[in-house]
Amino acid sequence: APLSIASNPGPVLKSVAAAGNCADDLGQACGSFLVYDLDDIEDGVADGVESQAAYDTTTWKFGQDVRIVLSGLVSETAYDHIYCYAEDDESSPNAMSYNSGAVEASKVLATKNAIGTVTTLDESPPSFTKLQIQDPTAAKTSLIVTLSLNEPGT
Repeated sequence: APLSIASNPGPVLKSVAAAGNCADDLGQACGSFLVYDLDDIEDGVADGVESQAAYDTTTWKFGQDVRIVLSGLVSETAYDHIYCYAEDDESSPNAMSYNSGAVEASKVLATKNAIGTVTTLDESPPSFTKLQIQDPTAAKTSLIVTLSLNEPGT
């Protein structure tokens, strides 16, 4: 990993997220939304959740999947450096480390390795490079069609 990510992942990954091609599936930019848990009710109004009713109206809650959308990617490209980072909203935040601590799921590197390399799909449809029909009058009960496509496996 680049030294800047390994030594201090939070600011580096937050700046990448702020570039505009990372959001939840509702369009909220990465870094601009919180995932709430019940202790957010107890810690005051700074995070916007001061009651059970306020908690109930939040979009993302502890124990639910948060769907993240990365945009601006190039089709048919392998991405082998997908990093995830989180920190809590306490006055002295607990943040994910790059690769230290006992809990693997709290390490940026372990999460990156668990995701692995992801290759984006080919977005163009296959097309015919050859399409030929033999003389249809040659046989009364069959047609012979010869075709080739521009993509293997189609």
